[in-house]
Amino acid sequence: MTADVRRKTPLDRDPVAGDVTDYSPADADRLAADVLRVSSNGSFVSRVLRVITRDGRSKHFEMLTGQDGLTFGVTDFAAGSVASFFRAAASAYPDAFTAAFGARGATLLDAAWVARENGGRHEYDNRGLIRYEWLRVGLAELLAAPRLRGLQLSRFVEGKVTPSHRAFTAAGLTAEWTLATMIGVANSFGAGGMRDGFLRRAVEKADAQHLTGSARETFIAQDIAARYIGRDVDAEPNARKVLACIRDPSVPIPSSDSGLGHRGRRMREVLRAFPDRAAPVVALGTFALAAGETWPQDATTATAVS
Repeated sequence: MTADVRRKTPLDRDPVAGDVTDYSPADADRLAADVLRVSSNGSFVSRVLRVITRDGRSKHFEMLTGQDGLTFGVTDFAAGSVASFFRAAASAYPDAFTAAFGARGATLLDAAWVARENGGRHEYDNRGLIRYEWLRVGLAELLAAPRLRGLQLSRFVEGKVTPSHRAFTAAGLTAEWTLATMIGVANSFGAGGMRDGFLRRAVEKADAQHLTGSARETFIAQDIAARYIGRDVDAEPNARKVLACIRDPSVPIPSSDSGLGHRGRRMREVLRAFPDRAAPVVALGTFALAAGETWPQDATTATAVS
């Protein structure tokens, strides 16, 4: 399967330590279309997926790179989520897992081995699991399998969406754009990093000012978003425009992401996908998965489109 796919870097070419080699398929239009298809129903989780992936142009189901040792999949599985993905795939799809990795697959189920081999930080760029050709070939095969689409999405929901939603509810927040902002931050810093490094600080500041209702939520959401892109403001020419949009909904959103860093681009996508800042979160919703792609263990991935 994988040998017939044209890739940005051939799977049999070893990475150079210190760089970030991209082994993803090269047909960007197909990859983006796949993300747009599973997020075509307009649900909250579908719109968030489009934010995180930039409509499938920056992340997609078959992504495979050496960032942080090994990063792959639709929302960048890396660090601790690598081992959990392998365990879930082996449990649910043992035939596909064995076909992809053979006897070596057993090592991927050892979380301690994965952590020791992969590192999960920038100093491990191209120095982690990506250096094993057998893993690159096997993982590329798994990521290309449509039946693992629901599993990939459920890992994203479990790791970033659900804990963000839990913290959002506990803080007494209600608006879609607030939750989308929190999930965007969680995808960069982890749910714990978002909660402890951004949400808690914003809530404390809002409560110290005795803000209530919509004024409190507006302050919290703006504080999280502004802090998230803070370091880009001086380095990227258009980040100040995004910051102005965060603080004032009447300011036009930049028409392109030119001159924006990673965080500025993400916040621009949040603002575009969730223009009504008062719209409440009614439900997380589901993805638009085909019957053979569903993952029954999560409500967002358990239902197929009719």
